[in-house]
Amino acid sequence: MALAADADVYFCDEPTLGLDPVARRKVWSVFEALRRAGKTVLLTTHYMEEAEALSDRLAILHRGRVLACGSLDELRRLVDGSVRVDVGREFPLKELESYGRVIQQQRSLTVLTDEASSEELVNDALKKSVRVSVRPVTLEEVFLELVSRE
Repeated sequence: MALAADADVYFCDEPTLGLDPVARRKVWSVFEALRRAGKTVLLTTHYMEEAEALSDRLAILHRGRVLACGSLDELRRLVDGSVRVDVGREFPLKELESYGRVIQQQRSLTVLTDEASSEELVNDALKKSVRVSVRPVTLEEVFLELVSRE
């Protein structure tokens, strides 16, 4: 019914809550079509992957306060890096600290870093024959980091 009004701005509060994945993706395609048509959609969601997939700008709220606002890349930079590199525990910890912030996991070591440093780290890990994987920092990881600082 809301779409029938052909409004310039739409306010959607948890629009995919309880939907199965197929229906959820159909709603996402409606939002994408609205964006392409020049419409603005203000979306509230607890689904971080949904916010990450659909949003140009994001605001992270916790206990009624805005903790951060910006593009996904801007928010990633708030947590010490836009790239997450996981390496095996056999990689020397002291050496890892030169690449970025190190988080010790149970089975691996995680480094939050930038793209250039992540490339250097991957090359270094491969030379040492240490298992390594790289991926962008997710919005959920940004959210958890910012909330943990509160």
